[in-house]
Amino acid sequence: MADVEAWQCPNCGAEFEPKLDLAGTMVRCPKCDSGFRAPRVKAFPLPAPQVTLRQIYGTVLVALATLLGIWSTFLAATHETTTVTLGAVVGVAALVVGGMGIVAWWEARRSMEK
Repeated sequence: MADVEAWQCPNCGAEFEPKLDLAGTMVRCPKCDSGFRAPRVKAFPLPAPQVTLRQIYGTVLVALATLLGIWSTFLAATHETTTVTLGAVVGVAALVVGGMGIVAWWEARRSMEK
């Protein structure tokens, strides 16, 4: 609870640890037993998520590989020789790009755990 300020009794000045579920309600001072309205909790900024550029790069590559895989399936479904060959090339490119994306994401994940 280091991020939340201690509550102070307006009657005796005693400070005590706040109970977040009681913020904004009537409470009693544990020292002098006088009642007062507990202050509302001030919002504090949450820490920014730790996302690395390498993770973003890996995610984009995996998404690109998925799109390439869908495209290669579409090309192979047309049953034309040229299109099937192009579909196979695009499919292989999808595997390579997807693999690169997974490796980049995994390396970024491992480096964050250290």
